[in-house]
Amino acid sequence: MSKQLSLVIFKPDMFSESDTGGVKNKIKEKFFAALTENGLEVILTGKKFRFTEKLMQEHYSHVKAYNDGQRIFDNTQAFMLSGESLPMIVWGPDAIAAVRKIIGPTREAKTGLRVTSESAFKDSPKNYIHASGLAKGADPFIEAKQEIARFFPNEYKRLVKDPKYKEFFA
Repeated sequence: MSKQLSLVIFKPDMFSESDTGGVKNKIKEKFFAALTENGLEVILTGKKFRFTEKLMQEHYSHVKAYNDGQRIFDNTQAFMLSGESLPMIVWGPDAIAAVRKIIGPTREAKTGLRVTSESAFKDSPKNYIHASGLAKGADPFIEAKQEIARFFPNEYKRLVKDPKYKEFFA
């Protein structure tokens, strides 16, 4: 079991005003508890930011490869431009697959942009969290590295040189 890095982004719905019944706090608690249960840790948390159209093209253009991809991309773009997001880097055993399993599949074609019963958030009707390893046909290791470099460019350079993460960047 190799140790890996994975990018995670809390999406705009996580920070919107309404939180009926404290759902978002419950999701955050479940997410961080699931990370711990899987031997994973958040090693870096960025600042809240807003996606730009340019960043959307860089980060989500792979969505266009899906059936009805342009419509999905347009919907995703409208959603992601609607508010702030928060990036973080997770580290640990099989982090890419583990985080994907924790949050469940999110492709609209499969799940209508909803988390599913495979997820720690089966009671949630929203897609609150992005994680590396979803791009159609992409190598999840390359995708994770590219995403981390995109959202944490200065920290990425430091991580690449850090012996602790040598195996991941080999």
